[in-house]
Amino acid sequence: GNKLLFKGNHDYWWESMTKMKAFAVDNGYHTFTFVQNNAILCEDSLICGTRGWSLPGDGGFGHDDEKIYNREVLRLELSLKDGEALVGIKGLEPKKRICVLHYPPFTKSGVPDEGITGLMKAYGVTHCVYGHLHGLGLTGAFEGEHEGISYRLVSGDYLGFVPAKI
Repeated sequence: GNKLLFKGNHDYWWESMTKMKAFAVDNGYHTFTFVQNNAILCEDSLICGTRGWSLPGDGGFGHDDEKIYNREVLRLELSLKDGEALVGIKGLEPKKRICVLHYPPFTKSGVPDEGITGLMKAYGVTHCVYGHLHGLGLTGAFEGEHEGISYRLVSGDYLGFVPAKI
């Protein structure tokens, strides 16, 4: 099947989109699509997203984190805008608008991050899937609906390494 690849926190091999696309073509990976600053229409769903980062309000969030966080918020907005352009070009209204994040959009204390969740609300995202949490970090992870968006944690160990149907 087709695979949509999003950057995670350990993907140091991920360089520019140009290099990633060239690598896929050069190695015959024709079913790989990289998502960064862009969006994909897949059947009746619009899929967008970004890696995300640690959130303001979480312990240890510093100046360097703020720069990366702001860049990830910008990337999410670029991905969402690209999705809107795709919908306009195709003249379709997707049944689902899915945002994929590596990092959760809620602080460790369960507060939604307005930079990320605010963008998702503004662009009509209906579903958000995220990972990054493992082991003890799974405690208190938010799943469910919040302000019209359905959130789902899809870390492999959380799901018992069984894919989740979204």
